[in-house]
Amino acid sequence: MTIRPRFVINAWHGVYTVGFTRVHVEQVCATLGQAILQRKLTCVVAYDTRFMANLFALSAYHIFAQQGVAAILCPTPIPVPALQLALKADQCAVLITAGNMPYWYNGITVIEPTGATRLPDVRPQMAVVALASGVFPIPDPPPSPNAMATAVERTRDVRGEYLDLLRTLIDLDAIRAATMTIIVDVMNGTTAGLLPAVIGEGSYTKAVEINREADPLFSYTTPLPAAASLARLRKLVHESDSHLGLAFSADGTALMVIDKNGEPVDPLELALVLATFLVRQQRQRGVVVAPPPLTGSPLEAAAQHLATWEQALGFKVELSQHVAARVAELAAQENNTLLMGMTAVGECVLSRYAPYPDALISGLLLLELVARSGAACDLNWMPCGVGSAHPAPRGETPMDAIRPRLASLVHLTRPLALAFVGIVLMSLGFAFLLLWLIQPEPTPDLIYYALLFFIPQPWRALLLISAGLVVLGLGIWYLSDMVVLPMPHGVAHEDEIVVSSRRDTRPLRVVVMSGGAGILVLSDLSESVQRMTCITPVQDPVEYYYRASNLGQLPNIYYIVPTPDPLKVYAELDDGTLINVMHIDHHPELARRHVARLMLLPSHTTARLLAPAEAPALQQQVVNTPLPQVVRDAIHAADAIILGPGSLFESILPNFLLDELREAVQRSRARTIYVCNLMTEPGLTSGFSVGDHIRQIKRYAGFTPDYVLVNVQRIDPDIREIYAAAHQVPVYLTPEEYEETSVPASAQMVQKQVLVEGSVIIETDLASSVIQSRASVTKPGEGRAVRVLRHDPEKLKLAILEVLRQI
Repeated sequence: MTIRPRFVINAWHGVYTVGFTRVHVEQVCATLGQAILQRKLTCVVAYDTRFMANLFALSAYHIFAQQGVAAILCPTPIPVPALQLALKADQCAVLITAGNMPYWYNGITVIEPTGATRLPDVRPQMAVVALASGVFPIPDPPPSPNAMATAVERTRDVRGEYLDLLRTLIDLDAIRAATMTIIVDVMNGTTAGLLPAVIGEGSYTKAVEINREADPLFSYTTPLPAAASLARLRKLVHESDSHLGLAFSADGTALMVIDKNGEPVDPLELALVLATFLVRQQRQRGVVVAPPPLTGSPLEAAAQHLATWEQALGFKVELSQHVAARVAELAAQENNTLLMGMTAVGECVLSRYAPYPDALISGLLLLELVARSGAACDLNWMPCGVGSAHPAPRGETPMDAIRPRLASLVHLTRPLALAFVGIVLMSLGFAFLLLWLIQPEPTPDLIYYALLFFIPQPWRALLLISAGLVVLGLGIWYLSDMVVLPMPHGVAHEDEIVVSSRRDTRPLRVVVMSGGAGILVLSDLSESVQRMTCITPVQDPVEYYYRASNLGQLPNIYYIVPTPDPLKVYAELDDGTLINVMHIDHHPELARRHVARLMLLPSHTTARLLAPAEAPALQQQVVNTPLPQVVRDAIHAADAIILGPGSLFESILPNFLLDELREAVQRSRARTIYVCNLMTEPGLTSGFSVGDHIRQIKRYAGFTPDYVLVNVQRIDPDIREIYAAAHQVPVYLTPEEYEETSVPASAQMVQKQVLVEGSVIIETDLASSVIQSRASVTKPGEGRAVRVLRHDPEKLKLAILEVLRQI
């Protein structure tokens, strides 16, 4: 996800007819409107399902509009997380809501980006003082009906934007494929209809909502998930044999989970379950801040041993009575170490997803967890006796203690068997040596030949002792690999058995084969490796020197050329046309062609475009130069080889037309990582999917990359239109490729991974849109600024480092 601006929240809540009247609301909004106008902010006006909230919001909108404030009205009730998501750095929000306070309250919540100049406090006494000074008079008379009609036209579909985001964060395929029935209590609040809309039609998972009718008084209860207010949900889940129950607060910030037995899940246990899923499935890291366990909870006794929890779960746990304050403290730090925070009322902050409580995201992550576990819906699965998952055994038999230790020996069968054979051989050798000393009687023929009696006894003993030492040493060698493992991560996978571990601290050596711009994008990676060697494209020596001179101050980065002389790369298109690959995108008529073959030609070749009849003469000049020794040494010593980012046919594949370079990479034991293009290239990769890119690498390089990084960031429609005009579309996996083998995702890689053509596809956010000045081809003196999609250096660096940690 992209980093969103930080917001501060300022609220005033009052009892209707006592402190929260329409007149008072208009007074406060008049004060706010002047301040918003002075700060030149755009104001989003929204409301929830509380009494008169829609009328209060409409009045606020009219007041802002008459004061000249750029205001937008949300036409439907909005959850607080959805509104916070929708805001940008130059926007604020006025939300008519009392949060999760009792039903007789209503209020105004102001959400604004962090800045030096704060909006005035919306508490009524401050508004009254401001009004008494006569600075901000209330508009009089009230807005006309025509103004109201105009107001309705300036609306924004915040709910739709929120749904789009939720669909990108969760593995919906896993949820939709699982056969589950979920009962959702929306508590007459703003989340009504959201969860079924995210899951969509045609899913095997069914979300049945209750209390979805708008009730301004919330059935005379506090619209906050609590055991006392969820009797109906608990009964329905238990009696209908549903898999799970979810309860969302009226404002969409708090979540309570009801297990299949109709019992509420302790917020601490829910935090540990979600955090364990994030750590193991998505390889996230950080601190979990949660409330102490409830009195009488199975977690109460286990909470006395936090060190055991942290060792078993793989993350640090902080128990605090003031979770919100501690979460805010961690989030404000420059190096934010927060993994998640869960308050006692179910407000869950997931730092990788949003810096504020969001019940919908937490609930959907829980559904993904349950779906991945086979829809068993057993939340009690945490390891090592942590919590109610596996409570400390009571009255266990001796076999209960012996069985797990015997099971662990299965993993040591091979090294132990080799060690046993080695000891037997050594014992026989020493026995023969003793027998030789005591001169035994002659033995039968079978034993004579089986035990090598035809060899003199001293040599026979030495031979068996030597063989036994070799086999014993081999067994110990295998055993040592099971006992001491070099681990790039501090925490083992859940299915690993590790007696001891040590961290592999040697920095990695990386070889990069990319375009000139790609070298710039990856330049920051040099700070995290021992050596980063950039092998420049065969046809781009000028670009190479330019990049080298601009990046010469960076540590551990070196540049080498694959050929002594620059070459030119020509492509034979599917219609027989021969053209320099650097000029294909200059010919719109070639946009829908495909590359049939690449070739290397001498640098003195001047032809740009040849018709099929003229191509044979040029094809006879194909060259293949020797590879410098420094390139072979760099590839041989590399721990990882990174291909891209860069044009597939222009910057990456041409180097593999050099036989020696291709063979050197094939012989190398380095892991290969391919950074897939963000968009297709007209005339080169038109219509290509991720699998098509991999197949071209296999065709020219003779191998498939071990890992392929693919961008899954949601692309703005206006950027899509710009690329569509140039016959370019995003590079994604096809539905058929998604059906291939699934593999687990890692820490920085939020989305699911699949195996395509033998490569592990890692889908994550890799791109950012930037403003770029682009010159006109037909009018070189003219240019224009356009928004384009580019690989984000920081995002790409983090994704590659996460892969390198697994090497």
